[in-house]
Amino acid sequence: DYNIYPNPNSGEFAFEHLRDAKTVGIFNMLGQLVYRKEIEGPEDLHFQLDNLTSGNYSLIIKDHKNQKHVQRLIIQNGR
Repeated sequence: DYNIYPNPNSGEFAFEHLRDAKTVGIFNMLGQLVYRKEIEGPEDLHFQLDNLTSGNYSLIIKDHKNQKHVQRLIIQNGR
């Protein structure tokens, strides 16, 4: 399982345990892709996305077997 911390956050967050991840996509509640990143190795990732407005997002991690893992991401940055 993938851990996001902190959640909720202000647009700055990190992941643990992305060893099998291939891509990370963040979608707003309208289903629009607002961020995408290719994962290049088994690493913990740090994100600083303070351009995102406050709200709920779906974070979709696709692994090397093309399985999708969906988590909820809450941004609270005063926008």
